[in-house]
Amino acid sequence: MRWIIKNWARVGGVLSLLLIAGLFLRWERWWEQAGALLWLHLALLMLHQFEEYVYPGGFKAFFNQDIYGKRGPFRYPLTDGAILAVNIVLGWGFYALAALAGPGALAFGAGLVLVSGLNGLVHSLLFVAKRKYNPGFLTGLLLFLPFALYFFYQTRDELSNSDWSTALTIGLLGTGMIPMMIFLTGRQQEGANS
Repeated sequence: MRWIIKNWARVGGVLSLLLIAGLFLRWERWWEQAGALLWLHLALLMLHQFEEYVYPGGFKAFFNQDIYGKRGPFRYPLTDGAILAVNIVLGWGFYALAALAGPGALAFGAGLVLVSGLNGLVHSLLFVAKRKYNPGFLTGLLLFLPFALYFFYQTRDELSNSDWSTALTIGLLGTGMIPMMIFLTGRQQEGANS
């Protein structure tokens, strides 16, 4: 388990490069295909996590020093368990499911793209509010936000009104799952320490 905690984001960094290389080898004009874009989305998530936890890293310390509070959903510090739950179980798990499902479940994938876009927005707002860099800011600003805009532009004719509603619901619920997982894992750890 210690190896996983220490190396999961490094493994993700390597996997992201393999996924991106695979897009060029597998699809012609992949940047125009929703299914291929969902694979790119998974790769971008892994690059974002690499920035947060490997280079330059430091997201756990940033969260616990600058976001962690005594009340509300952030009343528990960010733990290794929460990091794995949010990033591997939720992140890799759901983003990979969306990529595997491809255009057949485009509303689901679009909802996750919205989660990433909101993540990029939150990192950008934290940069403005704290007036300092936060791990994940650069990939949030330079990858997640432009990708979300491009994805929604590229899939605008493929998403029905119902799909947009589903995507919005998934995006908001998915974004809410992040502090919820931190809260639940923190509470569970607190109970185990009692």
